[in-house]
Amino acid sequence: MVKFYISKIVISNFRGIKELSLEIPADQNTLIIGPNNSGKSTLIDAIGLCLSAPKFYQYNIQESDFWQNSDGEFSEEFKIELNFSSLDGGHLPAVKGGVGDPEYVYGVLTTGTKEGLGISRRLSDNDGKELLVSKGTPISKGKKDEFKGTGLGGGKRYAGLYDVSNWLPDIWNIDPKNLYNSLYVWKTGPLQLLLKEYKRHLLNDEWETENPKR
Repeated sequence: MVKFYISKIVISNFRGIKELSLEIPADQNTLIIGPNNSGKSTLIDAIGLCLSAPKFYQYNIQESDFWQNSDGEFSEEFKIELNFSSLDGGHLPAVKGGVGDPEYVYGVLTTGTKEGLGISRRLSDNDGKELLVSKGTPISKGKKDEFKGTGLGGGKRYAGLYDVSNWLPDIWNIDPKNLYNSLYVWKTGPLQLLLKEYKRHLLNDEWETENPKR
């Protein structure tokens, strides 16, 4: 059973955060408290950007997303790393890397580059290295010559969010600026997702009612 949580976030050169490493406990709620411009929204946006929350579905990286030093110079790239840990009675999501057993996913690595304003999101293993998955039918080394030219096999690609999309948590970035759009404009906005989740439970869950005593 897949059952995990975000156990740590590491940020480097993202917006107003130069360096940050924050561990998140599994057995209690986490509150982020601080004055204005202390990085609260940046931290939440970093998680949403990593997991491609609705707010970031069609997001274009901007120069202001990169750390700016006291001389006004922007960093060349930013990095956001989310680490996953399994919960009691469950395990991490996994991807099929090639020949052999599936490999567990221990996190997401997100990198933004100022040149071309590009972004990449890749799944990582227990050592923090990017996971690779086979593009086609995996073929063992001893069978490659036998199946050469058949269209089977193929190279490898980096594992992405879509490889574990069924297991990722929903991230709802709600603020005064997107509250109206989230409810009335975005079909996949935070409040729309919350409403759909409520309807799903309302229709599918078992309900017990008690007759009031007269």
